[in-house]
Amino acid sequence: MQILHFFSFKQSCKTWLSLWVALFLGNVASQGQIFLTVEGTGGQATLVEGVADQFLNILIQGNGESVGGANFRIQIGATGDSAPTIQALDLTGTADSPTFWTGNNQGQTVTFSPTGQASEGVITTTDSQPSITVPSTPTLFARVRVDGTGFQAGDSFEIFMENILGNDFIDTQILDPSGSPLSTTFGSGSVTFTPVPEPEDAVLWVGMGLVAWSVFRKKAGNK
Repeated sequence: MQILHFFSFKQSCKTWLSLWVALFLGNVASQGQIFLTVEGTGGQATLVEGVADQFLNILIQGNGESVGGANFRIQIGATGDSAPTIQALDLTGTADSPTFWTGNNQGQTVTFSPTGQASEGVITTTDSQPSITVPSTPTLFARVRVDGTGFQAGDSFEIFMENILGNDFIDTQILDPSGSPLSTTFGSGSVTFTPVPEPEDAVLWVGMGLVAWSVFRKKAGNK
């Protein structure tokens, strides 16, 4: 399994030093505040217990900021928890589930932590279209495919997009077209597993079968 590729402490210090210098010189473009949240009531998502290949949706919202790329990092459960595995990240989107990046990206690079509890997706816009405008309404930013095998209804885990694996230097970064980080707020989020829903269609068919059997018996008794 691939090892999560994040900045080393030394690299992180250089990154933050460069950022502070840019701030001092007034060269960091930040038109407002970008928000990343987990889709769900109050950031609380639900998945079905014991099922793999389910998706968590991450939403982006802002005020017209120009974005040129992202280092998207996400973790399920506190560091060290026996948490659900992240099976895949989808930032580029599909025809059925387009994302913020669909139609303007150079592909994505995804890596995983050794336990699969955390993952990182790196994406940039194309050279011909160097920026995407952040909409003022919540828009699908990324889809996170999760394996719920082995987890039961009621199991709940926090979702983190900053301080990944307990490291203060490892946060999601939304980047402007020059590659500088934009001011971003991460909404609190979690995922809770729910019971497998009753198969309504099966119940309907059983009910119809009982009615048909009852009618058949009545007809047979009248002969």
